[in-house]
Amino acid sequence: LYTAGTARGGTNFRTLMLNGHSNIQMSIDPFIPLFRFYRDSILKHLGKYELLDRVPNRDILDDYYFDSTKLEIMEAVQSFDEDIEFDLSQWSELKQQIAGRMSLASMNLIKHLDKLPAPTFKEVFYNLVNLVAIESQGNIVWAGFNDNWTSEFFPLVARLIPDAKFIMHLRDPRSVIHSSEFAEPDPAKHPPIITFARHLRKHYAFATMFQTMPELKNRLLIT
Repeated sequence: LYTAGTARGGTNFRTLMLNGHSNIQMSIDPFIPLFRFYRDSILKHLGKYELLDRVPNRDILDDYYFDSTKLEIMEAVQSFDEDIEFDLSQWSELKQQIAGRMSLASMNLIKHLDKLPAPTFKEVFYNLVNLVAIESQGNIVWAGFNDNWTSEFFPLVARLIPDAKFIMHLRDPRSVIHSSEFAEPDPAKHPPIITFARHLRKHYAFATMFQTMPELKNRLLIT
């Protein structure tokens, strides 16, 4: 079970509700560095890795807003439909990045990270599910995670993992902005409204597109 949305979008609340079910085990925002690595690996496989040199902040998952290079990256990722090699030589650095992300809300998974690597990304994504479920108690039927900002990877994971299901959570943009300002008392640290606006635009656009895609038919819930 793979879910996504934006920060301050209610995704943690929804993930905790799912996790409260006796047959569901969920983790909060553990794998963003892995998705970034997946994007980079796809571009390398396609011979388009140099595109990343033409965009600032290549370490973030972008909103792709009105930038021809970013849109080319997005289209390359969206059209990709094959399994590829997972570069195990990069694991040590990637492990540190994932552990750093997990330390925010999924610290219990860090000690199991060495169970994640595999020769291909398809195997890695199956390992993600086993990693989340490893400390579960009882009869777990669904295991998964929420990773905000990563909705554009839904179709890729759907092609690799035929029995995966997906949830995208969309919150009223006004509430997202209000929540982000309420959560951070220091005005100097408020994320720019334009950043949220562009990412919300991205998620609403993908939500519209995903509802037309055969690989996500009867597998995607938009809340």
